[in-house]
Amino acid sequence: MLSYHSTNRPLITTYLQDTFKNVKEKGEKRKKKILAQKSLEEDSIQGITCRAFTNIVFPRYSDLSERLFKYFHSCAGVTKHEWISPPVFKQQAEKFLGIIVDSQQIEVYVKMYAEGSDIDQDGFRQLLLQAYKLAMDHYPEGPQTCKQLSNILQAVIDCAFHRKSCVSVTFLSHWIEQHTPRLIVGIHRYVVHMLSTVYREAGQLASAGLELDTPVLERDILFPTSENKENDILPVSEVWLLSSSLPSFYTKPSLHHSPSSSSNGLSSQTFLAKMFSEWKC
Repeated sequence: MLSYHSTNRPLITTYLQDTFKNVKEKGEKRKKKILAQKSLEEDSIQGITCRAFTNIVFPRYSDLSERLFKYFHSCAGVTKHEWISPPVFKQQAEKFLGIIVDSQQIEVYVKMYAEGSDIDQDGFRQLLLQAYKLAMDHYPEGPQTCKQLSNILQAVIDCAFHRKSCVSVTFLSHWIEQHTPRLIVGIHRYVVHMLSTVYREAGQLASAGLELDTPVLERDILFPTSENKENDILPVSEVWLLSSSLPSFYTKPSLHHSPSSSSNGLSSQTFLAKMFSEWKC
C-alpha cells in the first residue's frame, strides 16, 4: 500500500493525480448535469446554487457544504451572482481535487472558516467541531458523544491563539501543521469522496466505501487496573485529539482487536503501553 508520508512522494503524487483524473473523467458530466438540473428545479437558476450543492452532495453537513461552495465561488471570482456556472464549477472542483500537499489542504480549510486573511476563535472552533463530528459519525459502532468535548476544544483554541481573539490564516495553518497535522485528513478525505461520487444516483450518495481514520477505541488493559476505572479511561474527544496529533500507529487498533460498546474511552494503560513499545530501545 502506498503511504502518503513515505519518502516516495513523486511516485505517490503521480499515482494520486492519475486516480483523480480517472474519477473526474468518469463523473464530471453527470455531476454537472445533476447539480444544474437540481438548481433549475429548486431555484430556477441556469447554474449551480449552494442549496442544490448542499442537498445533493453534503445533505448531512450543511455548514461544511456552504463554506466549500463559498470557497469555490470566491476562487472563481464571481461577483455578479451567488450561483456558479457549470463550466466554472467543474474548473474549481478539479483544482480542489488536485490539492494533495498536506500544508495546502490545511490552508484551504482554514481559509474556509476564516473571514478574509484572519480567523477568530469561533471560526476555529467550528472547524474543530466539523473534524470531530465527521470522525465520530463514522465510528464503527455508530456516532459517539463526549462530555469533555467543550473543554478539549477550548484547550486547543487557547494553545493556538495565545489569548488573542484572532490570528492570521497563515499562522493558524502553520500551527495546525506543526501540532495537529492529521486534523484535516478526515474532512478532506470525506469531501473528496463525496465530490468524486456525486455522479451516482441520488439514492447511492451515502458515504458507502469511505474509510476515515476514525480512532477505534481498544478496551484491553495491559497493566493492573485501579479501583476507580474512570481514571483508566481517556475521554473519546481526547482520543480524537491525540489521533489528530500523533501518527496513526497509536490510535489504530491491532488487527485482532475490535472495539467494545461498553463506554466511550481508550484505556490509558493501553495507550501508554503502545507508546512505550514503539519507543523502547
